[in-house]
Amino acid sequence: MPSAQYLALSRRLEARDQSAVPGMLSLAKAGDADALLKAAELHMRGMAGPVDLRAAFKLTGQAAAKGLVEAKRAKAYLTAAGIGTKADPAKARAMLEALAAEDRFTAVQLAFLGHVRCGERVKAAPRRLVSADPHIEVVQGLFSAEECRYVQLTANPWMEPAMIYAADGSGMRDPHRDSDNMAVTPLAEDLVIQAVNRCIAEATGTQHGWGEPLHVLRYRPGQQYRPHHDAHALVPPEKRRIATALIYLNDAYEGGETHFPEIGVTVRGAIGDMLVFHNLTADKLPDPRMTHAGLPVTNGEKWLATRWIRGSDYFGRRGSSRLASP
Repeated sequence: MPSAQYLALSRRLEARDQSAVPGMLSLAKAGDADALLKAAELHMRGMAGPVDLRAAFKLTGQAAAKGLVEAKRAKAYLTAAGIGTKADPAKARAMLEALAAEDRFTAVQLAFLGHVRCGERVKAAPRRLVSADPHIEVVQGLFSAEECRYVQLTANPWMEPAMIYAADGSGMRDPHRDSDNMAVTPLAEDLVIQAVNRCIAEATGTQHGWGEPLHVLRYRPGQQYRPHHDAHALVPPEKRRIATALIYLNDAYEGGETHFPEIGVTVRGAIGDMLVFHNLTADKLPDPRMTHAGLPVTNGEKWLATRWIRGSDYFGRRGSSRLASP
């Protein structure tokens, strides 16, 4: 059971109160297991100083050593992905197999992992070229209905209204989108989600480490994502989003097409399809033609998973920054 002090600090952080960070770090230093895991997240997000992946891994391990099940899972996930430590998928799998005896979520994850087959579909999946210049394509049937459903079920308990930071640092509704969303952070990125993200990387000719955390979005009738651009124009060129990969997790809805108004293109994918488009020009500037919108849903619920892909490692680790042909 989380301590009252931890819960109070956590609520302040959820309200985007940055003044709660020192208190959470102090509580972690005192050995509070939940605070240790939260401190790992703060170090990973750069909210406790510069991004420090090694510190995040160490803090996660300390929380796991105190018996916190969420931290035991997270340590395995970071080990598999090589975040803050050397990547060791076999060791991570063994850690989770040991945990499965006491943790039903881990047991379900491992049982489903053997059914993930997107990696086998990458080379053979049909590709529908929507536009050659700018590049827009649909990788058809890359993900199975079961894989899509797993992503939905993983995200569903954590869905919340899309928010952005206001000028005073507080949270406010995103004026461009009124959907619900969540991000699968590295501390929660289980081996199934990691497999999905690796399939995205292979299908887009990019590296797994370039991707931002997988975002899951839910649109109900009347909700939409107004015209916007994904590139992140105000950040350094090497940190801009070179491409967007968008997975259609269901198809039981009407409306909700992805529309590119500058070039008059509208796309709707079937369940398991992945829409891919490139956001930058050859000189790494935002391509204005790639402004796009999620049109209003008129009936049902639309579920998507989005992976924004940078031109270099998301955490700033060294590596290639070239967009290859898939």
